Amino acid sequence: MKTSYKILIFSGLIASILFFNSCSKTSTESKLEGKWKYINVANIRDTNYVEDWEFLPNGILRIHYRSYEWSQHEDSILRVDTARYEMDSYDKFTVSDYKNGHLPAYNTQWQIVLNSDNALRIVNNAKGGLYSREFVKE
Repeated sequence: MKTSYKILIFSGLIASILFFNSCSKTSTESKLEGKWKYINVANIRDTNYVEDWEFLPNGILRIHYRSYEWSQHEDSILRVDTARYEMDSYDKFTVSDYKNGHLPAYNTQWQIVLNSDNALRIVNNAKGGLYSREFVKE
């Protein structure tokens, strides 16, 4: 009987280690890395992408701006801005050094609401309200 309790406790310990390891910052960060296309959930039929976010492994965030409205070519990139990002926990990251004047709310801590293989939803509460972005993996 003592042996079965030891095995049960040992397997519970291993399961908890595996669970907490899967929830680590590095695991989330590796799922975050790559290029994500913005989805306009306010107008889901709008297929013109406004911006793509690209998380690089060295902590650099590139925001690629594209707009048919601005450039008359749907796939052309108008400009690329850079910032830094750092994982604060498995479900939070902070963007800093983003210098685009019309979107200062980007320089803040973001909560990862959803991070699956092909979908990303993030939100922050900058300036007293919720500001969210939804993406699909490129």
